[in-house]
Amino acid sequence: TAIASRAFPAGGSATITPYGALGIGYSSVSVPGRDDTGLQLPLRLGADFQASPEFHLVIELQQRLGTSYGDRGALLLGATLPF
Repeated sequence: TAIASRAFPAGGSATITPYGALGIGYSSVSVPGRDDTGLQLPLRLGADFQASPEFHLVIELQQRLGTSYGDRGALLLGATLPF
Protein backbone atom coordinates (compact mmCIF):
# COMPACT_ATOMS: atom_id res chain seq x y z
CA THR A 1 0.00 0.00 0.00
CA ALA A 2 1.23 3.50 -0.88
CA ILE A 3 -0.19 6.47 1.04
CA ALA A 4 0.16 10.20 0.38
CA SER A 5 -1.08 12.95 2.70
CA ARG A 6 -0.39 16.53 3.71
CA ALA A 7 -1.72 18.56 6.64
CA PHE A 8 -3.15 22.03 6.06
CA PRO A 9 -3.87 24.58 8.81
CA ALA A 10 -7.57 25.26 9.39
CA GLY A 11 -7.37 28.09 11.90
CA GLY A 12 -5.95 27.99 15.42
CA SER A 13 -4.62 24.53 16.25
CA ALA A 14 -7.03 22.79 13.84
CA THR A 15 -5.76 20.95 10.75
CA ILE A 16 -7.27 19.17 7.76
CA THR A 17 -5.27 16.28 6.32
CA PRO A 18 -6.52 14.92 2.99
CA TYR A 19 -5.01 11.59 1.97
CA GLY A 20 -5.05 9.00 -0.76
CA ALA A 21 -3.89 5.40 -0.77
CA LEU A 22 -3.54 2.71 -3.41
CA GLY A 23 -2.77 -0.91 -2.63
CA ILE A 24 -2.52 -4.28 -4.32
CA GLY A 25 -4.48 -7.31 -3.15
CA TYR A 26 -4.44 -10.90 -4.36
CA SER A 27 -7.44 -13.18 -3.82
CA SER A 28 -7.82 -16.90 -4.31
CA VAL A 29 -11.08 -18.81 -3.94
CA SER A 30 -11.09 -22.59 -3.97
CA VAL A 31 -14.42 -24.08 -2.91
CA PRO A 32 -16.57 -26.81 -4.44
CA GLY A 33 -18.00 -25.43 -7.66
CA ARG A 34 -15.69 -22.42 -7.88
CA ASP A 35 -11.95 -21.97 -8.34
CA ASP A 36 -10.92 -18.40 -9.02
CA THR A 37 -8.06 -15.99 -8.44
CA GLY A 38 -7.97 -12.26 -8.87
CA LEU A 39 -6.12 -9.02 -8.34
CA GLN A 40 -7.60 -5.97 -6.65
CA LEU A 41 -6.39 -2.38 -6.47
CA PRO A 42 -8.08 -0.86 -3.40
CA LEU A 43 -8.26 2.94 -3.74
CA ARG A 44 -8.90 5.06 -0.63
CA LEU A 45 -9.56 8.81 -0.56
CA GLY A 46 -10.31 10.66 2.64
CA ALA A 47 -9.69 13.51 5.04
CA ASP A 48 -8.96 13.83 8.75
CA PHE A 49 -10.17 17.01 10.45
CA GLN A 50 -8.36 17.57 13.75
CA ALA A 51 -10.19 20.27 15.69
CA SER A 52 -8.00 19.73 18.78
CA PRO A 53 -5.48 17.10 19.90
CA GLU A 54 -8.35 15.10 21.47
CA PHE A 55 -11.01 15.47 18.74
CA HIS A 56 -10.77 14.10 15.18
CA LEU A 57 -13.40 13.59 12.47
CA VAL A 58 -12.59 11.27 9.57
CA ILE A 59 -14.37 10.56 6.30
CA GLU A 60 -13.11 8.07 3.73
CA LEU A 61 -14.31 6.65 0.42
CA GLN A 62 -13.06 3.22 -0.64
CA GLN A 63 -13.28 1.66 -4.08
CA ARG A 64 -11.88 -1.74 -4.95
CA LEU A 65 -10.86 -1.85 -8.61
CA GLY A 66 -10.39 -5.18 -10.36
CA THR A 67 -11.71 -8.62 -9.44
CA SER A 68 -14.09 -8.50 -6.49
CA TYR A 69 -15.70 -11.22 -4.38
CA GLY A 70 -18.07 -8.95 -2.47
CA ASP A 71 -18.75 -5.28 -1.93
CA ARG A 72 -16.72 -2.97 -4.17
CA GLY A 73 -17.21 0.37 -2.45
CA ALA A 74 -17.61 1.84 1.02
CA LEU A 75 -18.10 5.12 2.84
CA LEU A 76 -16.47 5.31 6.27
CA LEU A 77 -17.14 7.93 8.94
CA GLY A 78 -15.30 8.13 12.25
CA ALA A 79 -14.65 10.29 15.26
CA THR A 80 -12.16 10.28 18.12
CA LEU A 81 -13.55 11.84 21.27
CA PRO A 82 -11.87 12.49 24.65
CA PHE A 83 -13.14 10.28 27.49
